[in-house]
Amino acid sequence: MEYKSCSFGLLLICSMACCAGIPTVAIAEGGSAARAVNEADILYLKHYVQRKYAPLFGMLRKDISGNQMMQLRDILLKREVNKGRVSINESQSFLLNELSATFGKEIVKSVTDYIETLPARRIVGELNQIFIYYDLGMSLEEINRLCRLLQDNTVELRTKMPNDSDFEHYLIEKKTASDVVRHGASKFLSPDQIAILMEDFELQMAFLRANRSSIIRR
Repeated sequence: MEYKSCSFGLLLICSMACCAGIPTVAIAEGGSAARAVNEADILYLKHYVQRKYAPLFGMLRKDISGNQMMQLRDILLKREVNKGRVSINESQSFLLNELSATFGKEIVKSVTDYIETLPARRIVGELNQIFIYYDLGMSLEEINRLCRLLQDNTVELRTKMPNDSDFEHYLIEKKTASDVVRHGASKFLSPDQIAILMEDFELQMAFLRANRSSIIRR
């Protein structure tokens, strides 16, 4: 198979439509030597970190002190600066070591879980905007649970399918993932919210079928 299963539903549309959020500074590209980070980069990344992690800062504002919040911002800033300059494993080790040296286990878990579910959080944020218009806005706990559920049940298209059979198998995997999400979400979302969630999944499936010829390698 020439595709990788890792993401649910709307992640593909979001990536193909370039609506995943603010782009990061390309300090290093494609394995080439990373250029020196200048003051303009740091200024941009400071604003970028504030925007990217704003919900996380909001969630933790009552759990950590002002000085700890500044330390957290500095750790996340260093992480963004190091992107493209170190391996993924090195970046993860750095983050865990820095967080563990400053915060307790609960805060470390909150931060790492937020980072792990960032792709799903963009989708959940858009869904919650729809929910709000129907007076169905989610609580913070529901948002976090749905983010984790979506992130753990993602089927993301990586490359072109070699044939029709693989494409159909891919659609089956996505349908199976959507069933898992619907079952899990039904434990904390209302039937009306589930209906909207499933409508978005059907949009994803329709998008894939409409673009079938460009997805299958000829």
